[in-house]
Amino acid sequence: MLVGRESEVARIGRLLDGARCGRSGALVITGEPGIGKTALWQAAIELADGLVVLSARGVAAESELPFAGLAELFTPVIDLVATLPDRQRAAMRGALALGPTASVDPLAVGVATLALLAAAAENAPVLCAVDDLPWVDASSAQALTFAARRLQAEGIAILLTTRPE
Repeated sequence: MLVGRESEVARIGRLLDGARCGRSGALVITGEPGIGKTALWQAAIELADGLVVLSARGVAAESELPFAGLAELFTPVIDLVATLPDRQRAAMRGALALGPTASVDPLAVGVATLALLAAAAENAPVLCAVDDLPWVDASSAQALTFAARRLQAEGIAILLTTRPE
């Protein structure tokens, strides 16, 4: 347990419990550097018993590589890309450098991101946890926020940490 962070940990617990009950939701932890956002992100992962955990961390050195964040995030469920509808599958394969990358449509990648999260949640609820969103490449951040805004009853919990900027 994080000392002095009981209310934040409880809020994360409610998000995870919602996913376990088939409800989807998103939580954004915002704060200045050094206030413990990463510790809360790690606590969420540790509390995610029974959930498929998809996690990624923003890294400044990769922030200019399109879809690097999605590539890290979706590694554990990469086989599910094959189950997506044709256009979404092609978009996600292009974004993850598994297929032609010449014309990756950002809207199709956003839709495919939501569909891939939903496919992963068919077997168990999902925690999609991304730390340091400002350092995640813009293409991945855009796809994740697109998906987060469209969550319904898939059993997906999205947790993002970011700075106030």
